[in-house]
Amino acid sequence: MNKPTITAITSIVSVVMLCIGIGIVVIPPIVFEAFYSYSSDNEAIIEEVTNSPLMMSMLPTLASVLLILGLIGLGVHSLWKIKLSS
Repeated sequence: MNKPTITAITSIVSVVMLCIGIGIVVIPPIVFEAFYSYSSDNEAIIEEVTNSPLMMSMLPTLASVLLILGLIGLGVHSLWKIKLSS
């Protein structure tokens, strides 16, 4: 593989990780709000979602990891691009 291809792949993977991380942070509250507004038993939904192990531990951790790795990847991409141009 040549250097521009590796640089492009680094950029694309980093942007995808950032988009997935932001999606994990933004989409669950939107879905939760939709369920909340269409349900007649609002308190049960709130309790069920807040006690869910997926919402409490896995999603915030995954989102944080993806956001951090995406930012690191974009930093590496920009440093690599500067090094290739000089």
